[in-house]
Amino acid sequence: MSTMSRLADLQGGPYQAANLASTATLVIPEDHAFIILTGTTTVTSLNNSGNRIIPRRVVVLMGYDTAGTGVVLTNTNASASPTQGQMVLSAGANVMLQRGQTITLIQQDNGVWYEIK
Repeated sequence: MSTMSRLADLQGGPYQAANLASTATLVIPEDHAFIILTGTTTVTSLNNSGNRIIPRRVVVLMGYDTAGTGVVLTNTNASASPTQGQMVLSAGANVMLQRGQTITLIQQDNGVWYEIK
């Protein structure tokens, strides 16, 4: 099953894609589950529209940096207690998304995003 098919199943319906410029705090529209990240700014946190917590929300981020340097996602594994919007990445380190590379994240009840491997 493809990533898109799994995403549609998890979201309970068809997904929508959005092109977003990378920013330190990336705000993800609630009606989008596949985000194409343009730009090279390091992303340190993710928020839903209106700063709401949506437990079990799944999003896929794809790098689409035309400059060739990629987009860095900041890992917060080292934090004793990550807070809403922060990302806990399975590599235990920051992740560089090059053009075409993807990462899948799920939001927990506390608002923290965890990478799904």
